[in-house]
Amino acid sequence: MQPVSTCLDTVLAAASRVRRRTKRIAVFPPHAALNLVSAADVIASCPYPPFVSSIVDGYALGREEDAKSSCIGVSTTTPAIYAGASDGTDNSVSNNDDDLLSKRTGPLHAIYVTTGACVPNNYTCVVPIESCAVSNDELSISVDPHYKFPANRNVRPVGCDISVGAKVLRAGQVLNSSTLGILATAGVPEVAVYERPVVGVLSSGDEVADPSLAGSGTRLPHGVVFDANRPTLLASLLEFDATPVDLGIVKDDMNLLASALSSALERCDVVITTGGVSMGAKDHVPGALRSLGVDLKFDRMFMKPGKPTTFGVAADGKLVFALPGNPVSAKVVSELLVKPALRLMSGLGPSPLKVRARLSTSIRLDEVRPEYHRAVVTYDRGTGGYEAASTGVQRSSRLMSMVSPGGV
Repeated sequence: MQPVSTCLDTVLAAASRVRRRTKRIAVFPPHAALNLVSAADVIASCPYPPFVSSIVDGYALGREEDAKSSCIGVSTTTPAIYAGASDGTDNSVSNNDDDLLSKRTGPLHAIYVTTGACVPNNYTCVVPIESCAVSNDELSISVDPHYKFPANRNVRPVGCDISVGAKVLRAGQVLNSSTLGILATAGVPEVAVYERPVVGVLSSGDEVADPSLAGSGTRLPHGVVFDANRPTLLASLLEFDATPVDLGIVKDDMNLLASALSSALERCDVVITTGGVSMGAKDHVPGALRSLGVDLKFDRMFMKPGKPTTFGVAADGKLVFALPGNPVSAKVVSELLVKPALRLMSGLGPSPLKVRARLSTSIRLDEVRPEYHRAVVTYDRGTGGYEAASTGVQRSSRLMSMVSPGGV
């Protein structure tokens, strides 16, 4: 039996050698790209904002000093500029006070602008509408003498949010709602991403039946139970952001297993089996894998639950996880070994989140093997730390122990 840490190192070494496929994917609509991982840096080719724009609804002035005038004329040639409408000039180059003031020949008329609207050339600041008094004929304004401009003068310069040449996405970064929004803002239509690993899940055993039979009114034969492993692991793969493939149930027959596994290895990057890996007369999975040329790297782990876990690498580098048949064992090992491998294959780091927690009550652990006890983890505001409480009976067949755990 090998320690879990050694087994994980073996799995990750094999996973790192799997060729990661990449593709280009549209940023919008976002559902296809969400949670994928960028395969390359993305550099902005245009600035944002691409024009000088107003942060507030108000009146644009030539300079701050103009606000001190008792009466400021309102432009009649350009009475207002609204968001989305051009002011007729190219202000895609940021205003420079020294250059502007050196070209000034007299005061500029105030121009009403809305939030997000273009600020015309030669205008350097905007007074919020709530700080302005507008004359009855709307031809002049006066500014509240107590008003003080903020440092940005209520104006966003060209490229103040995203400059040309800025790295808006780095390789290995997850495409979440924020990063997808940034890419849209920067005008990036598509990005290179790592494809999700395709992972097949196969249950083996004469004693398991497809859970879809539960709704048909079919009465299970004595000694047969519904297969919990495939639904559990297929759902877990969705949580892991992999592409799951349901490979069904295969009877405890060497030839049937070898045929099913051969087909699975053609379709999938990773194959997960459950059951058939212990020492019984009908535990044929390791033999079936060997018959296909799969190199079994280990076939026992020094842990509880999950001792019979077997891991192998096919001739083309594809990974095979042969997990125990008990549902808790399969689920725990999938978290400890499968998830880190898939994260690595997806372009992410393999490390799980680890926290130090205090046990709420004493628990009895296995005296020989390290035991991965399922626990509910909560944050204790009083102590400022985490607390772990057992989920109850820890039998490897009792999936109820996994219903609400925060960790193991």
